[in-house]
Amino acid sequence: MLEVKFYDSIDDSLLKFAVIISQSNGKWVFCKHKERDTFEVPGGHREAGENILETAKRELQEETGAIKFDIKPVCVYSVTGKTRVNDTGEESFGGLYFAEISEFAKELHSEMEKVVLMDELTDNWTYPLIQPKLIEKYLQIERQTYSKIQLAAKQTIEYIKKVIKPEINLLEIRKLCEEKMLELGADSFWYWDVGAFVFAGDETTISVSGKSGLRD
Repeated sequence: MLEVKFYDSIDDSLLKFAVIISQSNGKWVFCKHKERDTFEVPGGHREAGENILETAKRELQEETGAIKFDIKPVCVYSVTGKTRVNDTGEESFGGLYFAEISEFAKELHSEMEKVVLMDELTDNWTYPLIQPKLIEKYLQIERQTYSKIQLAAKQTIEYIKKVIKPEINLLEIRKLCEEKMLELGADSFWYWDVGAFVFAGDETTISVSGKSGLRD
């Protein structure tokens, strides 16, 4: 029986694997190995001289053909029990990452036969006792993060309602809102799929999405 656990962090030297949960244009990215009829999330062993993020990037590029992507750490996971990559059954550790892929290479040059984009998660897993749990953990963390962001936005709205004055201009309001959200834990502004402040008036007659409204 396999046991999967999760950690916020662990000594880097213990991390032997990287797994990269991936999406592209709202679809899940899965790989099909040339010698298997099942699907899997990209990932693999850490090579000598690599840090674990380098491992994640390399495996993502090799197994999916990703050319352009954004990648971020999710957490550390561990698996206890014998698997095809762990003969001893002792607890082994890996870095779990998420990547948003915006461009793929035309051909794969790895052990993977093809990359498949799916609207829903597969039910034909190569590692059915491990990878579904990794995705479940990622989704759990995303829900918690989204809830925190929404709470910070609501708290900022309540704050700005108390300090706004008739003579204040939009730039001053923006500055106060950003300072408050930074204080509440935000680390960036104007990204999509997250609630945003919208100011109505003569100076803001057109609304744009977060993606098309990004600024340097």
